[in-house]
Amino acid sequence: MAKGINLAGPAPGFLKTPDYKVTVEREGRRIRALVMGECIADSMRAFIMRESNHTPVYYFPPADVRSDLIEKSDHDSF
Repeated sequence: MAKGINLAGPAPGFLKTPDYKVTVEREGRRIRALVMGECIADSMRAFIMRESNHTPVYYFPPADVRSDLIEKSDHDSF
């Protein structure tokens, strides 16, 4: 597996909680996302983000996602 990239820096939130870590790594293996049995993403190039106190999250390159099977929503990630 590729070495992680430490994104922690001198931002105010990190100064308050210096032990808080965020890393992003290339996954290095095939990752697929299925919805109701339908594959909507399939990649050998996905990244995984690990953040203190959170479940790891996978990110897919847009080219590896079946955009014809997904719809935009009003929700965002934060």
